[in-house]
Amino acid sequence: MAERKVWFAPYTTFPETGVVESRLRQGVYDTFKTFPDSGISSNYGAFKHSPADSLFTQASSQGLVAEAHLAQRLGYRFFALDLGAVEDPIEALKLCRQITGCQHTSDGYSLYPMNRKAIIWIRSLAAFQRRIPLLPQQSASPRWNGLVFAPNQWWLPKAESLKAATGSMRIRARALWALSLYRYEPSELPASARANLASRELSVKALLGPGLKGADLCIASKVTATSKNRCQIVSLRSGDGPVEITPWLSQGSVTQIQVEAIYDKYGLPTTMERLPSVDNSELQPSPFSLAITPLRLH
Repeated sequence: MAERKVWFAPYTTFPETGVVESRLRQGVYDTFKTFPDSGISSNYGAFKHSPADSLFTQASSQGLVAEAHLAQRLGYRFFALDLGAVEDPIEALKLCRQITGCQHTSDGYSLYPMNRKAIIWIRSLAAFQRRIPLLPQQSASPRWNGLVFAPNQWWLPKAESLKAATGSMRIRARALWALSLYRYEPSELPASARANLASRELSVKALLGPGLKGADLCIASKVTATSKNRCQIVSLRSGDGPVEITPWLSQGSVTQIQVEAIYDKYGLPTTMERLPSVDNSELQPSPFSLAITPLRLH
């Protein structure tokens, strides 16, 4: 008998997201308890910040169509759409009734078959919006194209979006003396999943925070760790432009970025508490930010 692999959508990082998106669920563990004795395997329950969680969350942040395509490529046999987690559950239920082999379960899932005709209903999913569109980003640490940023240490400017598949993305460092990020190594993912992560050669550049004269960063990773040096010193100065830091970001391990010193607009040493806000809309201080640009597809 073929393995019964079911993809539960919309995907949400497990556990303790702090938010129950579905109208039909009582707690954050409810999806995990669905069909407990049926012997199925599912996408739900991936370890938080693991390679699988990063892959699933990236697809989830791009919408239901991207989730369904990923599920299809990874060999899932059914796509279980939580009707309580979409804005228009009635229309979603109507779509299920139009698709041969689709079933509506008693606990509020539309169970779509991943067969040769799946392309028809996958396209139709574009019409459905989840109740909390930004939940994939809000419920876990920010991530983009193989980079995962430690929660509560970074934030996306309002103009940025994790949905962007091409072009550069900016992420700002919060006013902390030490921050961390993780860069996945392609070998950490199964072959069927690597292309879906949109793994690219990346250019990661550090930019000085606004209103500052300079900042000194200490980047500690497996790449920089030697008998002589614990880290790579990067000096950011106003007027010098961004500094490429990609070579010092380890793959497959955590990279620590420590702020060694900050200099105010007069060039004098200052503290995190006295950092100027980024701008009138963000109202948050940031010693530096990262600009991430995909160079080319593998």
